[in-house]
Amino acid sequence: MERYRFHDDGAVFFTTFAVVEWLPVFVSEDACKIVTDSLNFCHRAKGLHTNAYVIMPTHMHGIFFDANFDATRLEKTLTDFRKFTGRQLADHCQRHMPACFADALRQAAGDDRERRFWQATRHPEQLEMELSGG
Repeated sequence: MERYRFHDDGAVFFTTFAVVEWLPVFVSEDACKIVTDSLNFCHRAKGLHTNAYVIMPTHMHGIFFDANFDATRLEKTLTDFRKFTGRQLADHCQRHMPACFADALRQAAGDDRERRFWQATRHPEQLEMELSGG
């Protein structure tokens, strides 16, 4: 069970999404574009706001919040983001990466799916801001 969770009283969260087996998928512009295009869609259509993100070869980090500071909707949006990008990136691996990448995605799959792209954990950490008077 994941120790870190989205809390209803939270507004801004730092998350980490890692590729199964730490596969270095994000070494091409095309793979990164799948992520950025999806983030842009989630911003336009789902109220996702991104304070910052970084895409590393094997994982990504982001600081996200919902337009209405609704943690439940944020969690759903990020779940949708992971599902969509997971399918797109698994397809990308199938077409453009060495065969061992697609094999690793199939081996990481559970009983409920054919393949898994993202590691199960999202590792959300609630961020808190201190406002100082001055």
